[in-house]
Amino acid sequence: MYIEEVDQALVEIKDSHTNNRIKSLLTQSLVILICGQFEQKIKHILTDRCKSVSDVTIKNFVNDHIHKSALRSLRVSELSGLLGRFHPSYKEKFNQKIKENGQVKTTYESILTNRNSVAHGASITATFDEIRMYYEKAHMILDYFEQSLIMSN
Repeated sequence: MYIEEVDQALVEIKDSHTNNRIKSLLTQSLVILICGQFEQKIKHILTDRCKSVSDVTIKNFVNDHIHKSALRSLRVSELSGLLGRFHPSYKEKFNQKIKENGQVKTTYESILTNRNSVAHGASITATFDEIRMYYEKAHMILDYFEQSLIMSN
């Protein structure tokens, strides 16, 4: 699941003719953007899944919960646990997809680790090209999440 806003930022940063310091700052902003967009996509997937609920008050409650507190973290283990709260088979399907492509978890969590470094005032060690490569693989976690939740109906 590619994200248009992230894809556009990748192109603009790659094509910018800035010094290394500016590119590093842009890369730090990029990891924050990626994580924010990942969170929004996950919330959107969850909200879409809950559209089948016909009781409006329950639907409102679930949507409110999704947007306020369903995601404590974007870590793979948290996403897996969230799927398990829907049904154990959702969690199993998600974990199986990740097991089949173990590198995707590593690249996904590398983005999260770099984002946490930026958020806590540390500099990141990853370069723009590395973050771009991580994103190219990591967005597949969103696909696995959606497939496990949506296609398990």
